[in-house]
Amino acid sequence: MKKEHYGVNIMSMVVKLRCMVDSFENIRRIIHMFYGALIPRSALDGFCDKAADALEPLYQQIKKDLNVSKRINGDTTGWFIDGNRSNVWTFIGNGPDGEPNTLYEIDKSAGKDVPMRILDDFKGIVGFCWMLELCRH
Repeated sequence: MKKEHYGVNIMSMVVKLRCMVDSFENIRRIIHMFYGALIPRSALDGFCDKAADALEPLYQQIKKDLNVSKRINGDTTGWFIDGNRSNVWTFIGNGPDGEPNTLYEIDKSAGKDVPMRILDDFKGIVGFCWMLELCRH
């Protein structure tokens, strides 16, 4: 089988669609409709993995910056990935330069373990105190 090379437009479109579309099969249909390319599932996974690897340092920096904020507001809502329920956690605060930072975390858990992991070094005020244990952190 011939190895295909896809351009940055298709790769970035796949990553964007992954945030909006519920399955890789639907993403394959959309890409085929707009670009005429039938991309294997393994390539779609690869695009998302490359994007995640490239963005990991930025993710870690935002997380670090949030942990020095004086106040963090957070929320969570349900999210489906390939038909399986997950949760999108949102954490909003200011970094050391005072600029607003927002971190999104997708996790299967809706429990306190997620904010405890994200806010591991946080010493300020948490704006979603429905989790008593987190507020005592």
